[in-house]
Amino acid sequence: MRTCWKEQIEYEMGVSGETWEDVVSKTITEEELLVEFESNYDNKEIMPLTLWTKNRVYFPCVYDGSAWVYSVSRNPDGISTLYIGNV
Repeated sequence: MRTCWKEQIEYEMGVSGETWEDVVSKTITEEELLVEFESNYDNKEIMPLTLWTKNRVYFPCVYDGSAWVYSVSRNPDGISTLYIGNV
C-alpha cells in the first residue's frame, strides 16, 4: 500500500488526540512528509523522522517490511509503553 509519513503521522495523531497545531519541532521537511513509499513491502525508500508535539514524540517503526508511525509520551506520565512489533 502506498502511503507517506504525513498520512501515517495524521493517523497516529488521531489516536493520540493531537493535530498538526500541536507540533513543536520535526526533523523532516514538508516536502519529505509527502514522499510516498510502500508501507507493507521491504524497501529502502523509508526516510527517518522524529516529530515532537507538546505531549508526544512520533517516530517510524518498521517490522518485517511493514512501516508505520508510533508515538510515546514526551514527558513522564506513568504510562508504560507496550512493545512495538509482533510477538
